[in-house]
Amino acid sequence: MPTYYEILKVQSTATITEIETALDEQYNQWRRLVTHHDPNVVNQANQALQTLEMIRATLIDLEKRSVYDAAIGVNGPVGGLADPETLLRASVPPIRLASTQRTDQVSPTAAIARLDGWVCAQCQTMNPIKTRFCSKCGQQLGLDCPNCSKLTKASDAYCMECGVNIEEFEHFLEGLDMYMRDNMEIGLAFKPSDDLSVVSRLSHKVDFLHCMGSDKIGFQGETFSEKALENIKFLKKNLPGIVISVDIGVNLENAKTILDAGADRLTVGSGMWKNPDPIGALETFQSLV
Repeated sequence: MPTYYEILKVQSTATITEIETALDEQYNQWRRLVTHHDPNVVNQANQALQTLEMIRATLIDLEKRSVYDAAIGVNGPVGGLADPETLLRASVPPIRLASTQRTDQVSPTAAIARLDGWVCAQCQTMNPIKTRFCSKCGQQLGLDCPNCSKLTKASDAYCMECGVNIEEFEHFLEGLDMYMRDNMEIGLAFKPSDDLSVVSRLSHKVDFLHCMGSDKIGFQGETFSEKALENIKFLKKNLPGIVISVDIGVNLENAKTILDAGADRLTVGSGMWKNPDPIGALETFQSLV
């Protein structure tokens, strides 16, 4: 099984900048294929994007990278994801990715021992509970729940912290009718206080990210949060190509700052309707975008 470094085709000593460059290059190539007419290509592209998001969350975070490096070592031949261009030119077998598939295929002995630890389905090694990567082979054992963001066992269908059905939560978009999916945009809305690692992990399944300017949803005239501005900058840097729309707290005073941070769309309510000249305000907003 290739390591994250092998997938990116970089050395284990690569700098953060080199890793981000490799991630961005592969992310942009695969993202173009998620709307391909061939369902097999779409499926492989989605798998590749999911793997790249997992790699980004691990290798960009120095603490998580240190844990990962300690678990897998740093030696081995350079490998990687399949070439997206080759995938378009010919029929290829399913891509072998760093697996996050949930499975309970362990020996009876290991199944009993799981009460005291997490057993790796790849090599059957016992690891302490709350271990993110297997200490022997590097297989991912734990993942952050997309609902509560707590580390939970990757092979479990339900989060051990909040009880949410992880598989349904992550794959709800895949069940949508293809005609509906092709004829409307689907976005993921999140508050300033929400965990961006969860947003990033689900980003390849949607057409745009909808950044709320305040944690107080459903009220007119709320103040735009500085945390929301930081979130926009972070997502634009780490998820190149994703469309970011912004809602709540947008007005003529901060609109340009929000756009300069990386926003592509602005949703405006009281910022226009409470203006003495709403038509003039609308024209000003339109001239900024």
